Amino acid sequence: MKNKRIISFITATLTSISATALSFASAGSAGIIASADDVPGKLIKNSYSVGVVGEAMYIGYYENSDEAIFLKYYGTYLHDFIVPDEIEGRKITRIENNAFSNKPDLQSVKLPDTIKSIGECAFANTGIVNISLPASLEHIERYAFDNSGLTNVIIPSGVETIDYKAFYNCNSLTSVTIEGNTILGEDSFANCAYLKSVKITDGCKNADGVAAFRNDISLVDVNDEPAYTMQTISPNLSRPVLNSNIYDVIKNVFSSSTNVNFVDNYCRKYCDYVVATETAGWMNDALKARQLHDWLIRHCELEDYNGGEQFMDRDNHVASSVFLSAGMNARGEGIGESICVGYAKAYTMLLSTAGIESYVIGGSKCIDKGGRAWNAVKIDDKYYQCDVLADDTDGTVGQYSTYYVNFMKNDTDMMNLHNCIYGASKMYDDAEDHPLLIKYRGSIMEEIGQCTQSYKDANHDGILDYDFNLSGKWLQYDFLRDLYAYNFMNQYIYPGKSMDEINDLMDEALYFWFYQQHASFESFIDNYYGTSPNY
Repeated sequence: MKNKRIISFITATLTSISATALSFASAGSAGIIASADDVPGKLIKNSYSVGVVGEAMYIGYYENSDEAIFLKYYGTYLHDFIVPDEIEGRKITRIENNAFSNKPDLQSVKLPDTIKSIGECAFANTGIVNISLPASLEHIERYAFDNSGLTNVIIPSGVETIDYKAFYNCNSLTSVTIEGNTILGEDSFANCAYLKSVKITDGCKNADGVAAFRNDISLVDVNDEPAYTMQTISPNLSRPVLNSNIYDVIKNVFSSSTNVNFVDNYCRKYCDYVVATETAGWMNDALKARQLHDWLIRHCELEDYNGGEQFMDRDNHVASSVFLSAGMNARGEGIGESICVGYAKAYTMLLSTAGIESYVIGGSKCIDKGGRAWNAVKIDDKYYQCDVLADDTDGTVGQYSTYYVNFMKNDTDMMNLHNCIYGASKMYDDAEDHPLLIKYRGSIMEEIGQCTQSYKDANHDGILDYDFNLSGKWLQYDFLRDLYAYNFMNQYIYPGKSMDEINDLMDEALYFWFYQQHASFESFIDNYYGTSPNY
């Protein structure tokens, strides 16, 4: 029985068939001569026995060409198939579109060392588990192995391109090796749920503006190494550090990926680290939002496109944009680069980690009539708006802070700052590419309009005006506590300063209490006096 399944070419019978009976190579197919205009001569298509009654393979060629094309296997019986290297003295250089598609019982195919290209859907929806791709291969086209049963694949160094969704939805695929400087098309290895490891050369790259790996939720190892490790800072604190050996691979292949295991986990742990080091339990939500606003400004800059990047490149639009580029020191000193939507997604992720509700919103006719993304942030049951990128300037206010002109504004004020016609007009539907972006869900456009007053911060230091004890409560609602805090600072920290003067020094006071004393104002006073003030 096994011998009957082996393809026999000895009994091949030549039968000329009409040019319309079978689909043939489309114009421009990679790796072969694709039309009679290119090679004069008659197009010949022939059927050959595969050693099983009622089944056949079809091969075509131009009579003046020395190359042939494997067109189609017609049959269902064979589990293992061997493609011949030549026919009628012509080398077979291409596997045509749909040549083996929709063969669930097909388990393996052996290709000869003459194949240059594999056509669209050639092995799609097959049960193929093993295939050895030859060194002669140059192009793998769209959907070539879509939804196939491959468990591992090695891409030879000669492969120049892998097209759109070539290995899409391969749910048995566990490892991929790419040996050359291959250009990867969009989603070429996406939706491979059990893909755990990849080996990729530094010269392999995504095609411009796309992501080859997406929704690969098990992928953790790159080039036989963990993509990142955890560095211990203190007994209760650690931070993720990207593996410097694979910087080029991450930059060239994974910087635009979404829902990939190691990328998502790295970003989540990065957010944990930032929130742990930049905020404290005693801080109110507005202060936490300010601290995370400042961290983002210190660790990211606007994309300068000096490396040939384009505005619409995915790596500027995905959730990992800021964190991966900062982790790889895109600008040195732990500083990354991104654009407005990258800033907005990073800010929402940081805020969500801190337990603060936030969304990515935007307007379509803003900033010289272009698009713009920023954030809606819920503080004290009101949805304020923040544009961290707009505050990321070279200027500073005070010694320890940055600009807060676009921090905690209402819709009207933000509309004027952005030179928008309509203000915030949409939720960013694509802002769902990391779990931290969907911690809070639902449309809040109506609630945004109900926030009629910007945060009370006339001196633009990001701190509520005259909130001397940093409680987040306006002076009239927290008068005695604020008065006590003012009197203490007036006596011991800023002698002789007026309320207005000390209000302008609150960023310095925050720095003093948080970064030097590691305590809230009230606990600081308690430690100083040995008792709590009686209000």
